[in-house]
Amino acid sequence: MVSASLFLLATPALAAYREDKALTYAYLCAASACSYPQFDNAELLNWQCGPACDSVPGMSDVFVVNKTADDAFMYGGRITNPKFAVAEQCVLVFRGTSDIQGWLKDFQSLKMTSLPGAGIPCSHGGKDCLVGSGFINNYLDLAPAIKDNLQRIGCDSTQPLAITGHSLGAAEATLAMFDLRNDGYNVIESYTFGQPRVGDATFKAAFESAFKDIEPFRVTHSNDPIVQTPSTASGFEHLATEVYYKKTSTEGYVVCDGSGEDSSCADSRSGEFITAGAICALSPSRCAHLTYLQPAMTIMMNGDSCIKSSISV
Repeated sequence: MVSASLFLLATPALAAYREDKALTYAYLCAASACSYPQFDNAELLNWQCGPACDSVPGMSDVFVVNKTADDAFMYGGRITNPKFAVAEQCVLVFRGTSDIQGWLKDFQSLKMTSLPGAGIPCSHGGKDCLVGSGFINNYLDLAPAIKDNLQRIGCDSTQPLAITGHSLGAAEATLAMFDLRNDGYNVIESYTFGQPRVGDATFKAAFESAFKDIEPFRVTHSNDPIVQTPSTASGFEHLATEVYYKKTSTEGYVVCDGSGEDSSCADSRSGEFITAGAICALSPSRCAHLTYLQPAMTIMMNGDSCIKSSISV
C-alpha cells in the first residue's frame, strides 16, 4: 500500500497517479513488442496481437512506423476507453529495443547533442537543451511519418493526444511529447516505463516547464538497469515525476519527491546495475525491466505473449 504519510505530503497533482491507468498504458507498451522483426505487424494493425491487445479494448485506425536500420518502431491510433484522461483520444506508443542495432543506439546516447541543432527548439535559462544523440536520431527517423499518419486518421492539433513508451521507447516518447507540443499538438497525458535519462539539466527544466500542467509520470521498477542509464556523471538527469515500485504491484508504489533523482526511489538501486543487467540477460522472467506492474499485469513487456506471425527472420 502507499503510505498515508505520502498522501499527507503530496500535492493534488502528485496524487493524480492512477495505477489502473498505468496498467492500461503498460499493456499498450507490451503490444508494441508484437511487431517486426519477431512478429507480423498485421496482428498489431488489426488489434489482434494476443493478451496485450485484448487487455485494451477500443483501439482503432492503428498505424505503424518502422525504421529497421536503427530499430526505431512505434504505433499509434485512436482509442475509446474510459480509463484515460479523455474517453476518446489519440495515442502514440513507442517500442523498446528489440535487437543489437537498438542497443547500439542506446550506447550512442551516452553522447549528447543539441536539440535545437536537431531542428527542435528547446532552451531554458539562456541555454540550449542537450539530449542523447541516439534517442533523438531514432525519434527524428520516425517523426515525419508519425505526423503524416496523425493527420491521416484525424488526429490533428485539436484532438487530445496521449503518449507512452517503454525502455528506449520511453526516451523517444519524451522527445515526441516535446516536439509535438512545439508543433501545437494537444498532448494531455503520458505514462512511461523503464525510461532512461534523456537529456541534461536544461532539457529537464524546459520539459518540466512545458508539461507542468499535465505532470507526466515516469514509472520505475525495483533495480531496473535501464533506468540507471545514461549516468548522471555524463551530464544526464532524470525527469519528474517518478513513480517507484520497489517490488510488486501488490506491495504498492511511492510517488517520489519530484526532483527526478530521488535517492529513496530507483536511484537507491544504482549499485545493483551490473547484477540487474546480468539477471535480465540470463533470466528475463526475473528482469525488473520486463516485469512492470506484475502481478496486476499478467504478461511481460518483451513480446512473449504475442501471437506468433508466419514470417521468417
